[in-house]
Amino acid sequence: MAADAIAPPPAPAGLTTRPWWPAAQRAFWTLCLLITAVLLVETGRHWDWSSALAALRGLPRTALLAGLGFAAVGHVLYASYDVLGREPDVALAGAGAAVPSRWVLAVGFVSFAFKLNLGTLLGGVALRYRLYSRLGMTVDEITRILASSVLTNWLGYTGLAGLLLLWRPPVLPAGWALGDAALQALGVGMVLVTLAYAAACYWAEGHQWRWRRHVITLPSLRMALAQLALSALHWALTAAVCWALLERQVDFASVLNALLVSAVAGLITHVPGGLGVLEAIFLALLQHRAGQADLLAAMLGYRVIYYVLPLALATLLFFVIDRHRRAR
Repeated sequence: MAADAIAPPPAPAGLTTRPWWPAAQRAFWTLCLLITAVLLVETGRHWDWSSALAALRGLPRTALLAGLGFAAVGHVLYASYDVLGREPDVALAGAGAAVPSRWVLAVGFVSFAFKLNLGTLLGGVALRYRLYSRLGMTVDEITRILASSVLTNWLGYTGLAGLLLLWRPPVLPAGWALGDAALQALGVGMVLVTLAYAAACYWAEGHQWRWRRHVITLPSLRMALAQLALSALHWALTAAVCWALLERQVDFASVLNALLVSAVAGLITHVPGGLGVLEAIFLALLQHRAGQADLLAAMLGYRVIYYVLPLALATLLFFVIDRHRRAR
């Protein structure tokens, strides 16, 4: 799973008043949709759909239902980051209060599904700005929600990964340079970063900094813990999808380790959907615990359940939200 990025500053006010500006906006979003369609087709061409369907048919119904359940809750949790980002008690938040929470949750779901499959630029950033603007939010409000979502996502990742590295560091292949001592030192650093954020929220609640035109306000400790809990649970549920599809052949901690490593690898490689990266990491870290065929079958099932099915629903929701107008 890759982090979102902050979009570039909006166009100058004088530019938006030009007569050609609405047509330029329509052309830009038409181009974005065309790029999305091309990426979908190109991604689909590299899929062995017959093998994916055969792998899914071979999995027990209980494993599929468990995976679907974990995936559904995980997607809802990620979408709730945007709802949390509207709270005035969250750093860079307090935005879009006039928009009903159900619409914010829908936009969060759509942007996450597109980001998973097509990358951060279209899913995490462009779609958010497009859909939230259709719901009546300003650019500043959208930026605050986006920044809060980024913070929440990686705060939970940092805390969870740090604890896991201290408790159960992954067994790395022989060719990988890092040893247990280095992994545990990294874990200590990640836990300290998480604790430092919580301490800052406790001791300096309400302290403000200015960044460009935005005011960054430290939230309360209660809200910081809510961010940490939501995000850590989201990452754990994502790993639970893979664990369920592996039919518990591999212990949960090892599956979670593989998922967290693959998330960073996907972020570094910038491959849309982490296609091939996720599979390579899981095979490298877990093939001594499960057969290669079982791992590949679980990964194919995971991509269908966690990536493809949500994307299909998100595509329908995109057109619903895109045509919505806030009552004025």
